[in-house]
Amino acid sequence: MSFLQVCGICSKINDTSASSPGGDCNLKSTPESWIPELPQIVIEEEKNLKAHKDLAQHYFDNGLIFEQKGEFETAIQKYGNSLKHDPDHHLARYNMGRLMQKKITSTINFNLGKIKVSQGDTQAAMEHFHAAVDAFPSNVGAWINLGSIYHQNGDLESSIRCNKKAISIDAKNPAVYFNLACALHDLKCFDQAIEMYNFAVSFDPMHRDAFFNLGIACEQSNKLEEAMVHYKRAFFIDPTCSEALDAFESLNLFLQNNGNPQPTQAHRKGVQVISNIIVNSWF
Repeated sequence: MSFLQVCGICSKINDTSASSPGGDCNLKSTPESWIPELPQIVIEEEKNLKAHKDLAQHYFDNGLIFEQKGEFETAIQKYGNSLKHDPDHHLARYNMGRLMQKKITSTINFNLGKIKVSQGDTQAAMEHFHAAVDAFPSNVGAWINLGSIYHQNGDLESSIRCNKKAISIDAKNPAVYFNLACALHDLKCFDQAIEMYNFAVSFDPMHRDAFFNLGIACEQSNKLEEAMVHYKRAFFIDPTCSEALDAFESLNLFLQNNGNPQPTQAHRKGVQVISNIIVNSWF
């Protein structure tokens, strides 16, 4: 066979392979419709993942803001929300763990303060309660206890400051409003005390002491009919509260006789009840 004949055979073979559908493996000549696309479900999952990471960062940033404001309890919640959306957010996990350690330290000091209160050592109790709020400013129970001890020691301004701090943490706690009202009452700020007593009974309609002290404050402000209503309510809540019944009957008698009422025994004594130190757990 001649050289030309061999070349001709090769040429035919090449022509045949070129015309074959599978003969060209060059992807550049492959139609675009042949290129595989990502399934739609994969695309949606990637979008969802990005959305979760964005939310995680949002909660983390909020956590930083609340931590800087000293609102550690809320900061812990925000860091926790961040981890729910992105469990691999290491900074959120670190910050949450760091604040939880502070909370544990605060709890230990809070419990030590409770022990000192039960032993009658209020000075040592104050030191532990101060250590509790220094470690974790959101420890509302420590603030309440500090306010009560300051009140008992006659430092009404410090008592008011501690109770206002407690209210900023827990705005629905009737004991805090009652303690604050007692301090204002002893400072003869009757209108402000009445307002705080009213907050206390709005959150605890069965708060006998708040109603009784409301009666005293109204009587001292010459709001005699209002005072009667509050004395009556206190007696209704606790029929053993003879002071409330005596005060109600005394005012009622003078008003019926159109006389000039003299201060009742409750009026003369002033604030009758200062809230006991709250030693229950703040969780």
